[in-house]
Amino acid sequence: MELSIFFFLFGVLSCYAHAAQTTQSFTSIFCFGDSYTDTGNFPTLAAAAGWPSIFTSINPPYGETFFRHPAGRWSDGRLIIDFIAEAYGLPHVPPYKAYNGSFNQGANFAVGGATAINVELFEEKGFVKFNMIRDSLDYQLAWFKELKTSLCNSTEGDYEANTGCLKKYNDLAFYHNLLLRQELMQLRGKYPHVKLSYTNYYDPVINIVKSPNHFGIINTPLQVCCGKDGPYNYNTTELCGMPGVNACQTPSTYLHWDGVHLTEAAHRYIATTWLDGPYADPPIRAPCTKLKYK
Repeated sequence: MELSIFFFLFGVLSCYAHAAQTTQSFTSIFCFGDSYTDTGNFPTLAAAAGWPSIFTSINPPYGETFFRHPAGRWSDGRLIIDFIAEAYGLPHVPPYKAYNGSFNQGANFAVGGATAINVELFEEKGFVKFNMIRDSLDYQLAWFKELKTSLCNSTEGDYEANTGCLKKYNDLAFYHNLLLRQELMQLRGKYPHVKLSYTNYYDPVINIVKSPNHFGIINTPLQVCCGKDGPYNYNTTELCGMPGVNACQTPSTYLHWDGVHLTEAAHRYIATTWLDGPYADPPIRAPCTKLKYK
């Protein structure tokens, strides 16, 4: 089923105005913002940040008009986003950090008091004298990215059975390499006395993913050594090198170091395939006087 998703960032109302003039039927709503849009994230995050209990709950008379009790909203009843959801026959958008159910019809990442600028800047400049909640827009977008992997409509046919990777991205890499080799052949014709090696990064990495044990990779090939939380021990708000983020004890048994770059063990294997083949054409160590291009 193809999803039709409506993104709501408080203050960007033109997105909704356009939708109201069409016959578009949305199936999901994802919200970002502050207390004008928050449907319950703030109390949970405030408690996790160690704030005093007076800040970790929203008490009566909040919520009295519609919900008849506090419902995580900074109003006597529903918010603008609640009415938008109702207009499209969707449930009220659940708060991402305070809801244990399904987010298939949307998620609310907004947090009361959240800033557009990274919260660390306010602390570094001494603008505040307390620890701020990590809830600025960059964090909210990272939460959405974290959730997104579970919402995509990829089917089993979209993945390669022997790697677990999305086939279309591997196909793109293969096509890129094909065009690169074609361009390299033209350069070789233009500069026949220059040694130009085509080095292939894709194939040796795929070899490791397909047969990790053969290369001493005893952990899941897509697992990250230096990271924290998130799918595969990786998320964009807690990266390698940040406080509280630790590396694994045995990097040599991992393919991925930080979620973007590989480990030394992987680099060593790739280097050998470039120095002596078979994933360099010609191999880097091949004598220049005996070049035979493939």
